[in-house]
Amino acid sequence: MTIRPILFVIALSAFGQTPRPELSISVNGRRNPEVRRGAPVLVRVVLMHSGRLNRAANVPELQLAPQGSAWADAIRLRVRDRLGAEKPWGYSLVERPEQPALVLPHRAWIAVEWTLSESEGAFLEPGNYRIEAVLEVRNSPGWNGEAVSAPAIIRITDSAEASEPQQASEALLRSVLLMRKGATSEACISCHSEHNG
Repeated sequence: MTIRPILFVIALSAFGQTPRPELSISVNGRRNPEVRRGAPVLVRVVLMHSGRLNRAANVPELQLAPQGSAWADAIRLRVRDRLGAEKPWGYSLVERPEQPALVLPHRAWIAVEWTLSESEGAFLEPGNYRIEAVLEVRNSPGWNGEAVSAPAIIRITDSAEASEPQQASEALLRSVLLMRKGATSEACISCHSEHNG
């Protein structure tokens, strides 16, 4: 007789929980890509509201407002090699969000992207790398805490020459990166020349 009231209370408390961020990560559009050493690398992190599946109309918004920095700067990429040692990667934010604080409705999501330059990628040792997105916010008026994505596994290979599918994929990614940076005409020329070269 007491099970139903307890379940009802648990359900109510679940709907009343404070919203939190949830993260997913991909590399070059995939969860577990294989990338030639020195090829372009684009890491995409999607930030979602924990209540995105809630059908209620009054789900509170998620607020990220780190003190002294923009919300995107509160996300870092944690890279580990196959032995679990953390590795420094020289990645850079592709496009900085206009607003330093983020207010995310529960049905919305937002993506942030980082790139590893091809010159820096050329120095990566071949092997598997585990990449996670880590969001950490402290002492802010909005959400506070740490959220970590499930990892993506990137395999760096030492292939000197790209196969035809790899050439097409790398050319497309270079064009995407140029367009993200506002160089649309250069992106079209780059993609056209790669496909016809």
